Amino acid sequence: MQTVNVDTGPARLVHRGRITIQVHTEGDLYLISVVGELDMSNTAALDAELQRAEESSAGRIVLDLSGVKFIDSSGLQLLVNARRRSDPDPDRLRIRPGCDQVTRLLALTGIDELLHFEE
Repeated sequence: MQTVNVDTGPARLVHRGRITIQVHTEGDLYLISVVGELDMSNTAALDAELQRAEESSAGRIVLDLSGVKFIDSSGLQLLVNARRRSDPDPDRLRIRPGCDQVTRLLALTGIDELLHFEE
């Protein structure tokens, strides 16, 4: 499956399989919005975007999962790994929760206790 990057000016779109990742930066905010189904076929693309954000000078990274309709175990592992990488500054990475199904899965697995959610 091919990754397609689209430059849209201040934002960047990445299409990978069943997800679209939109990256937007403004000031010290690095916003990564995900739409679709997060599974083993596309977690590498999202992880690359998260690592790019972590390497930036952004003071705040927000991973917006509000458009995610499905997440599998590889997506859950991606969230745990991103959270662990943010340990030096645990407030830097914030998560916007997804749909009810995704939110319930995070709660059932206990991963919601590890993540910092944006209010």
